Amino acid sequence: MKQAAQIFSHTMSIAVSAVVKPSRLLIAFIGTCCMGVAAIGIAIAARSVGELSFGLRMTLGTSCFFLAFFGAYRTLRSIKAHHIDISGNGLIRLMETSPMTDAPLSSIHRDGRSAGEPVILRPDSTLWPFLMLLNLEAENRSFSVPVLPDSVDRDSFKALLGACRWIAARPDSKQKVNF
Repeated sequence: MKQAAQIFSHTMSIAVSAVVKPSRLLIAFIGTCCMGVAAIGIAIAARSVGELSFGLRMTLGTSCFFLAFFGAYRTLRSIKAHHIDISGNGLIRLMETSPMTDAPLSSIHRDGRSAGEPVILRPDSTLWPFLMLLNLEAENRSFSVPVLPDSVDRDSFKALLGACRWIAARPDSKQKVNF
Protein backbone atom coordinates (compact mmCIF):
# COMPACT_ATOMS: atom_id res chain seq x y z
CA MET A 1 0.00 0.00 0.00
CA LYS A 2 2.87 2.34 0.82
CA GLN A 3 4.50 1.70 -2.57
CA ALA A 4 1.25 2.51 -4.38
CA ALA A 5 1.00 5.83 -2.55
CA GLN A 6 4.60 6.69 -3.48
CA ILE A 7 4.05 5.80 -7.12
CA PHE A 8 0.81 7.81 -7.19
CA SER A 9 2.49 10.86 -5.65
CA HIS A 10 5.23 10.82 -8.29
CA THR A 11 2.83 10.51 -11.22
CA MET A 12 0.49 13.33 -10.19
CA SER A 13 0.42 16.30 -12.52
CA ILE A 14 -0.58 19.86 -11.84
CA ALA A 15 -1.98 20.22 -15.35
CA VAL A 16 -5.33 22.02 -15.12
CA SER A 17 -7.72 23.41 -17.65
CA ALA A 18 -10.56 25.52 -16.28
CA VAL A 19 -13.09 28.01 -17.56
CA VAL A 20 -13.49 30.81 -15.00
CA LYS A 21 -16.84 32.50 -15.45
CA PRO A 22 -17.67 35.90 -13.91
CA SER A 23 -18.67 35.50 -10.26
CA ARG A 24 -22.29 36.38 -9.61
CA LEU A 25 -21.45 36.94 -5.94
CA LEU A 26 -18.76 39.48 -6.80
CA ILE A 27 -21.02 41.28 -9.29
CA ALA A 28 -23.83 41.43 -6.71
CA PHE A 29 -21.43 42.74 -4.06
CA ILE A 30 -20.06 45.46 -6.33
CA GLY A 31 -23.60 46.38 -7.42
CA THR A 32 -24.69 46.68 -3.80
CA CYS A 33 -21.70 48.90 -3.01
CA CYS A 34 -22.48 51.12 -6.01
CA MET A 35 -26.13 51.44 -4.93
CA GLY A 36 -24.96 52.35 -1.42
CA VAL A 37 -22.67 55.10 -2.73
CA ALA A 38 -25.51 56.41 -4.94
CA ALA A 39 -27.85 56.42 -1.92
CA ILE A 40 -25.27 58.39 0.06
CA GLY A 41 -25.07 60.90 -2.79
CA ILE A 42 -28.85 61.28 -2.80
CA ALA A 43 -28.91 61.67 0.99
CA ILE A 44 -26.24 64.38 0.86
CA ALA A 45 -28.02 66.24 -1.96
CA ALA A 46 -31.39 66.01 -0.17
CA ARG A 47 -30.05 67.66 3.03
CA SER A 48 -30.35 64.47 5.07
CA VAL A 49 -26.71 64.58 6.12
CA GLY A 50 -25.13 67.51 7.95
CA GLU A 51 -25.39 71.24 7.53
CA LEU A 52 -23.60 71.93 4.27
CA SER A 53 -23.94 74.81 1.84
CA PHE A 54 -25.99 74.24 -1.31
CA GLY A 55 -22.93 74.18 -3.60
CA LEU A 56 -21.02 71.73 -1.43
CA ARG A 57 -24.07 69.45 -1.06
CA MET A 58 -24.64 69.34 -4.81
CA THR A 59 -20.95 68.79 -5.53
CA LEU A 60 -20.63 65.93 -3.04
CA GLY A 61 -23.98 64.40 -4.02
CA THR A 62 -23.20 64.56 -7.74
CA SER A 63 -19.70 63.16 -7.16
CA CYS A 64 -21.04 60.19 -5.19
CA PHE A 65 -23.69 59.54 -7.82
CA PHE A 66 -21.11 59.78 -10.65
CA LEU A 67 -18.69 57.44 -8.86
CA ALA A 68 -21.47 54.90 -8.28
CA PHE A 69 -22.45 54.82 -11.95
CA PHE A 70 -18.81 54.77 -13.07
CA GLY A 71 -18.12 51.78 -10.81
CA ALA A 72 -21.18 49.92 -12.09
CA TYR A 73 -20.32 50.72 -15.72
CA ARG A 74 -16.70 49.65 -15.30
CA THR A 75 -17.73 46.40 -13.62
CA LEU A 76 -20.28 45.51 -16.29
CA ARG A 77 -17.85 46.41 -19.06
CA SER A 78 -15.08 44.21 -17.68
CA ILE A 79 -17.13 41.02 -17.31
CA LYS A 80 -15.25 38.31 -19.18
CA ALA A 81 -14.84 34.59 -18.90
CA HIS A 82 -11.30 33.26 -18.85
CA HIS A 83 -10.00 29.93 -20.04
CA ILE A 84 -6.93 29.05 -17.97
CA ASP A 85 -4.59 26.24 -19.02
CA ILE A 86 -1.78 25.26 -16.68
CA SER A 87 0.65 22.73 -18.09
CA GLY A 88 2.31 19.98 -16.10
CA ASN A 89 5.49 22.04 -15.72
CA GLY A 90 3.66 25.16 -14.49
CA LEU A 91 3.32 27.25 -17.64
CA ILE A 92 0.08 29.25 -17.68
CA ARG A 93 -1.85 30.24 -20.78
CA LEU A 94 -4.90 32.48 -20.59
CA MET A 95 -7.60 33.08 -23.15
CA GLU A 96 -10.30 35.69 -22.60
CA THR A 97 -13.73 34.83 -23.94
CA SER A 98 -17.18 36.31 -23.84
CA PRO A 99 -19.21 35.15 -20.80
CA MET A 100 -22.13 34.37 -23.13
CA THR A 101 -20.22 31.76 -25.12
CA ASP A 102 -18.88 28.50 -23.80
CA ALA A 103 -15.13 28.27 -24.04
CA PRO A 104 -13.87 24.95 -25.32
CA LEU A 105 -12.66 22.46 -22.73
CA SER A 106 -9.35 22.22 -24.50
CA SER A 107 -7.72 25.12 -26.29
CA ILE A 108 -5.16 23.12 -28.25
CA HIS A 109 -4.41 23.95 -31.86
CA ARG A 110 -3.99 21.19 -34.42
CA ASP A 111 -0.21 21.57 -34.32
CA GLY A 112 -0.13 20.92 -30.55
CA ARG A 113 0.34 24.52 -29.39
CA SER A 114 -1.98 25.88 -26.74
CA ALA A 115 -4.16 28.86 -27.64
CA GLY A 116 -4.14 32.01 -25.57
CA GLU A 117 -1.35 34.18 -24.33
CA PRO A 118 1.34 32.99 -21.93
CA VAL A 119 1.14 34.68 -18.53
CA ILE A 120 3.12 34.63 -15.29
CA LEU A 121 1.58 34.36 -11.83
CA ARG A 122 2.77 37.47 -10.02
CA PRO A 123 3.95 37.27 -6.39
CA ASP A 124 1.19 39.60 -5.18
CA SER A 125 -1.50 37.03 -6.00
CA THR A 126 -3.81 35.81 -3.24
CA LEU A 127 -4.53 32.08 -2.94
CA TRP A 128 -7.01 31.34 -0.17
CA PRO A 129 -9.26 28.26 0.16
CA PHE A 130 -12.35 30.37 -0.67
CA LEU A 131 -10.91 33.08 -2.95
CA MET A 132 -8.17 33.37 -5.51
CA LEU A 133 -7.07 36.70 -6.89
CA LEU A 134 -4.73 35.72 -9.67
CA ASN A 135 -2.55 38.70 -10.54
CA LEU A 136 -1.15 37.80 -13.91
CA GLU A 137 1.45 39.42 -16.09
CA ALA A 138 1.53 39.07 -19.86
CA GLU A 139 4.17 40.42 -22.19
CA ASN A 140 2.93 44.01 -22.12
CA ARG A 141 0.22 44.23 -19.45
CA SER A 142 -0.77 43.15 -15.96
CA PHE A 143 -4.28 42.23 -14.85
CA SER A 144 -6.22 40.33 -12.20
CA VAL A 145 -8.58 37.39 -12.51
CA PRO A 146 -10.82 36.95 -9.45
CA VAL A 147 -11.79 33.31 -8.89
CA LEU A 148 -14.55 32.64 -6.37
CA PRO A 149 -16.18 29.26 -5.70
CA ASP A 150 -19.16 30.22 -7.89
CA SER A 151 -16.85 31.00 -10.85
CA VAL A 152 -15.88 27.37 -11.47
CA ASP A 153 -17.08 23.99 -10.31
CA ARG A 154 -15.75 22.68 -7.00
CA ASP A 155 -13.23 20.21 -8.43
CA SER A 156 -11.81 22.78 -10.85
CA PHE A 157 -11.47 25.31 -8.01
CA LYS A 158 -9.47 22.85 -5.92
CA ALA A 159 -7.30 21.79 -8.86
CA LEU A 160 -6.65 25.40 -9.88
CA LEU A 161 -5.81 26.35 -6.29
CA GLY A 162 -3.39 23.43 -5.96
CA ALA A 163 -1.68 24.20 -9.26
CA CYS A 164 -1.30 27.90 -8.45
CA ARG A 165 0.10 27.09 -5.00
CA TRP A 166 2.58 24.68 -6.59
CA ILE A 167 3.68 27.38 -9.05
CA ALA A 168 4.06 29.92 -6.23
CA ALA A 169 6.09 27.49 -4.09
CA ARG A 170 8.64 26.67 -6.79
CA PRO A 171 12.18 27.73 -5.97
CA ASP A 172 12.43 29.84 -9.15
CA SER A 173 9.40 32.00 -8.24
CA LYS A 174 10.35 35.55 -7.21
CA GLN A 175 8.50 35.80 -3.90
CA LYS A 176 5.95 34.02 -1.81
CA VAL A 177 2.30 34.41 -2.72
CA ASN A 178 -0.30 35.21 -0.02
CA PHE A 179 -1.65 31.85 1.15
